[in-house]
Amino acid sequence: GLVVNYIYVLSCLNILSNTHKTLINYYQHLNHLHDLATWILTALDAGFWTALTIRPKFLRDIMSLVFSLYYLIFADQADEKARRVCATITVEQLRVSWEKTQINPYLRAIIGLTLPRLKIRKKISIPRPQNNPHGTKPVVGYLYYAGPKENLESCDKLILSFPGGGFVSMPPPCHVECLTRWAAITQLPILSVDYGKAPEYPYPYAMEECFDVYQSLVESNGKVIGMRGWKDEDGNKREQIKIALV
Repeated sequence: GLVVNYIYVLSCLNILSNTHKTLINYYQHLNHLHDLATWILTALDAGFWTALTIRPKFLRDIMSLVFSLYYLIFADQADEKARRVCATITVEQLRVSWEKTQINPYLRAIIGLTLPRLKIRKKISIPRPQNNPHGTKPVVGYLYYAGPKENLESCDKLILSFPGGGFVSMPPPCHVECLTRWAAITQLPILSVDYGKAPEYPYPYAMEECFDVYQSLVESNGKVIGMRGWKDEDGNKREQIKIALV
């Protein structure tokens, strides 16, 4: 029994030793990926900020990538450019940094090649609830769904996305990678709300828009975006759709 216990302890120590080495290699790999991502993103930020004032837009789009390639080679200059801009960053500069994959048609096209194809991917207007205190202007949203339109009408589940960006930046198209993949994996419709951003639409405008969208969905049982609604073809009442907030 003593020998068996001794062998067991040695086996555990060996496993712990190998696990420790594996964790070290894993963290080193993560650090390498972090450094690589930081190098690329800093170069892109510096390149896009350098080209920010160039007109017309098509030339700015091209020069943004040219300057980014330059900063990939001269990383120290990219760090210095990013440091100076971030010290006094404006809303326009912040949006250029965070929305670069959407505002630049070349980056957008490259990313689009990697995305799964969806049957429904469109911009829609969502009506406000009746008699609400926040006005009648429709709220803009983006609908993503892998199935055909007739399947959307019979769906009883919905993912409602309020994309992040500090209420200042990053509308739904900036999150198209995750939204498209979620729609393909879950096979559920995803509605991403393009709420008004500050400073053009100060707080609490965005919160009011998001709440109104949710209220319209609940009151219409999804019919405002083409889902089932409360009544079937025979006039029978349907069950309420399930909404997951993201």
